[in-house]
Amino acid sequence: MTDRALENAKSKRNQLIETKRRLLAELAECDEQINQIDKFIKAWHAFAEDDPLRAVENLSESDSNETATTESVSRRASGNSRKEDVAAAAREIILERGEPIMRDELYDLLTARGLVIRGKDPLMVLSTMLWRMRDQIVRLDSGGYWPADVPNAAIGYAPKEGSGQGGDTRGADAAQTGGGDVFE
Repeated sequence: MTDRALENAKSKRNQLIETKRRLLAELAECDEQINQIDKFIKAWHAFAEDDPLRAVENLSESDSNETATTESVSRRASGNSRKEDVAAAAREIILERGEPIMRDELYDLLTARGLVIRGKDPLMVLSTMLWRMRDQIVRLDSGGYWPADVPNAAIGYAPKEGSGQGGDTRGADAAQTGGGDVFE
């Protein structure tokens, strides 16, 4: 017999996660509209000048300044949390649990803590973020994630010697079985 209270708690948790995802999507839409309005206001001020040629020059100058930071702006345009923050939170969650955590569950735990990870395929976005932080978090052959610098004899994981990073040296057993960290 199942524990009704546990099932109710899980159901409520899933409902809240879905509500949170919906609200985050609405916030992203609000941010996009605010950006569009800010651009309009900036253009309005530029064209409010007495000299129309100077207005166009001012707009062109501000556009070139924005182009200089295109990489940082486009990276944040998604509204996602920074990969460094995601990796730090993932590390904390994994260490609290004391065992590797699969991607789907890690995603739920990270978003429950308020981190934003979205895109066409949010789970793949998470995988990519963690892959880019592979000096902090490694993906094991099992598919679970583990801190790169923390040895774990129970799962046969040992950090790569001398680098302070995760690697594919997972102890003698791994060498015999061909095991190692697999990055997506």
